[in-house]
Amino acid sequence: MKTYLSIFLIGFLCAGCLGRRTTNDNSDNGTATDSAVVATASAPASDSISRADTANRTFTRHGPFVENDTTFLFQSSDYNPDGGYIRHCRAYIDKNRDSESHRLLDACSTPDYDDWSRDNFAQSLDILKKERHPGSFPVHSLQDCPRTWIPIDSYRGEYYVDMLYWYPIWINDSLFVRQMMDGPYPSVIDAFERIDPAHYRFRTTAGYPDVQQADIFIVDSVRKIAVFAFSNDNDSRKKPLFYGLYAPLETARELDLVEWDFTDLPDGDEIAWDRLDFEAMIAGRISGDADRNKENEREE
Repeated sequence: MKTYLSIFLIGFLCAGCLGRRTTNDNSDNGTATDSAVVATASAPASDSISRADTANRTFTRHGPFVENDTTFLFQSSDYNPDGGYIRHCRAYIDKNRDSESHRLLDACSTPDYDDWSRDNFAQSLDILKKERHPGSFPVHSLQDCPRTWIPIDSYRGEYYVDMLYWYPIWINDSLFVRQMMDGPYPSVIDAFERIDPAHYRFRTTAGYPDVQQADIFIVDSVRKIAVFAFSNDNDSRKKPLFYGLYAPLETARELDLVEWDFTDLPDGDEIAWDRLDFEAMIAGRISGDADRNKENEREE
């Protein structure tokens, strides 16, 4: 799913919403060797180094490491002595429930959670009604399916909301709404079925031209964390086109965030996220092993 999300990233960041995959090893990065995110090393922040010390103002470090009680997962600095400026990129864990990003997460229960989203959602909904689906929308009983979903990632066995790529999904009785480049984008739900207590199926494009179906598989029965599988009726592989891991808003609010501070848009490979076996997680939901199907290996 990350390939699809990358298409929307630049425009979405411009809208004010705050990477992913694996990164090369660095022998001087102070990375912990155990599975937990712990205080393992201390590295100076670029803005704490004297400007006269040009050699040490350019560096790249991969975490986790701790500075001033903050756990960093990535930090880089590129100092240009001729121009006298610094490019930097930092990714760190935000545990402060009063932070701006946590407040933003708390507020996003519906697609109109801020002025920009409200205006763009209204425009997209108007186009949907006038051009693509005139007349009334079908209405479905979603039963106990959560209505607001936040994408999450796994890092060393712990779940986080990555604020670089947070694209909420909202579902109501008629619409499947995804955050897109131009704001929340609604798609009509043509059919809904509760396959079993942990599997919901939507017939909808979900905002993608080559998708006809979205399946939600609950893989954590306590926190309701789910694998979303997006598929195409004509796909010869007989398997979903792509997957994503999501948590209901109530669960996401309890997770720590990965926050970003940068001068240039990150490449997307700064953090060594866990590689998840989505198919195994879906298969394991029956046996109760779904939450353990994480591949913590990283690309070398």
